[in-house]
Amino acid sequence: MHAIRFSTALAWLFLGLLPVSPLLGQEQDPRKRRGPVKPTPEEAAAQKKQPFFAVIESKKAVVPLGGMMDVQLKIRNNRAKKFKAVLPELSYLAARFEIAYGDRKPFVYGRFVGSDTAPSRARFFKLSAGKSEKARFKIPAVLSGSVKLTALYPTEDGKVHRSNTIELFVDGEDPLRVVMKVEDRGRVVMRFFPEQAPNTVTHFIERVLGEYYDGLVFHRVVADFVAQTGCPT
Repeated sequence: MHAIRFSTALAWLFLGLLPVSPLLGQEQDPRKRRGPVKPTPEEAAAQKKQPFFAVIESKKAVVPLGGMMDVQLKIRNNRAKKFKAVLPELSYLAARFEIAYGDRKPFVYGRFVGSDTAPSRARFFKLSAGKSEKARFKIPAVLSGSVKLTALYPTEDGKVHRSNTIELFVDGEDPLRVVMKVEDRGRVVMRFFPEQAPNTVTHFIERVLGEYYDGLVFHRVVADFVAQTGCPT
């Protein structure tokens, strides 16, 4: 059995600008929007009236297809005393995001931590009265067009707090593709279908951009049947 070393590189194929449709009234071309994208004054005022609140914003209003949406989450304790808060990290037990591309059904993006033998647990810290904590998250953009994001953050009473919703624009032309370069063998072009499996594609692209698969081997190759890779061990 011959092991084949390979590395991956994200390829944004067909990323020329989309045809610009005529402006309707004074509506601005979404590709020309400028950041940052922040909560509206009404949203910010409503959040600050709560004993605990979470808000999100983004430095950029437009991101390329296959690039990263850079989102900052801020949580604040408006109570008169400190309380135990969940550490704001990307996890299904902590901070996760509800994402909706265009008029498609939203999905929840987070991260599983731990395993069956070592279950993950939420990590806590003490958040003093009047204090806040910030965290930044980078989320792959896997479909072109408008995308709305809302942070889902658990409070100590077991409820889930919804942040404000921000809207960004993903510039590019679908479909998203990845080029896998196989050492001494050539290239494999993979096409993705985020319309049907947005969460799976988002997690995979996050791994690709993080170079998780680079330098791995095809650990199982059977002629006319399968070429298997992706396991780091």
